This record gives sequence, C-alpha cells and structure tokens, in this order.
Amino acid sequence: ASVDIYDANLDVVVPGGAMTMARRNFAAAPLADGTMLIAGGYDASGKALASTEIYDPNTGQSVAGPDMSQARAELRAHALPNNGSVLLFGGTNGQDMLTSSDVFTPWTGKIKASAAMRNPRLGAASSLLRKGGVIVAGGRNNSGFLSGAELYAFATVATDKADYQPGDVATLTGSGWKPGEQVLLVVSAQPLDQHQTEFTAAPVADSAGNIT
Repeated sequence: ASVDIYDANLDVVVPGGAMTMARRNFAAAPLADGTMLIAGGYDASGKALASTEIYDPNTGQSVAGPDMSQARAELRAHALPNNGSVLLFGGTNGQDMLTSSDVFTPWTGKIKASAAMRNPRLGAASSLLRKGGVIVAGGRNNSGFLSGAELYAFATVATDKADYQPGDVATLTGSGWKPGEQVLLVVSAQPLDQHQTEFTAAPVADSAGNIT
C-alpha cells in the first residue's frame, strides 16, 4: 500500500505515505485539485475490487472514495480535459472481461455507469484525443487479439484564456453536446469576489453539438 513520489526538481524518489489498502493492477488519474483517484485492482488475496480512494500527495494520506458500479482490475482510467470527470473502463472482474465503463464526477463525489464498449478489451491501448474523445484500440477478448478500435466521446466546456484581468470578458465554448440540447452553465469564482455572470439564456448546441 506504500506510495513513492518522484521529485523531478531534485531527481530523487521520496516516501509519499500510503494508500488505504494494498492494490495491484489498479488505475489512477489526476484530479483538478491536485489529488489522485485510485480505482479498482486486485487486493492481496487476488480478489478484484470495486473500491476507489482519493490520494493527496501533499499530505501523503488517502481516504475512501465511492465504489465503482462493479469490481474491475487491469482497467484503464483517463481524466477528461475540459470536462472534469474521470473515465474508468474495461478490465476484468476476476472472471470475465468487461465492456462496461464508469465516470467519476469530483464535484458530486459520485461514480455512475456510463456507455459500454462494443467489445470487452483486456490490455488495450487508449489515448486522449485533442478534442472530446478517448480512443481505445487493440487488446484481447475471449476469442483472441483484437485489431479494431472504438471511440468514447464526451462533452466539453472551456474558456478562451487560462486567466483574466479585471473587466475582461471570458468566452466559454463547448463541444460534444447533443444537437439542439440546452446546456446549463453554472459559473462561480474562487474565492468569491465581484466577477459578474451575465448569461441572458442557457446556450443551445448547434447542429454540430457546439456551444458558445
């Protein structure tokens, strides 16, 4: 269950505390607040786990997170850019290869089931695309090795700049929404200050699923 942290500035590895339990063949993904989501894997007895935990590298401590919809080890995880969620998919429950996926939403602290893959895939390669997608390719299922690929698409919202001066106008754009869908945007400043939010109406996605 121990954690090591590589310090790139000093080129050294230092102790980083511990997880809540020993895990192998788990998945991990960074969250926006600097913590890490650690999900699934096998426990010390070889049982596949549905549990997750949130590890804080600043304190070296980990706390229990929400359970996935099912136990999964040898899974894949991606933090979805301009979306804020973490996609957890594939792997095995210890007996069967899985097509299912889950999404962790940090601001709700919950995990819910998401779209399933077309094929169970173990040992697949996956990569984030530049705009609103995760491509999953290869791997194997019960019949052998797979040559095909599939795409998981997700909705995005992004600002036109990383930071703003007082009085600047922030333009928000998004993609991956359903055509004609009305999108509710809730904007808050941290810490609370005098920023103004002036949405005359919730944006409606165009025929390509984009909002501005």
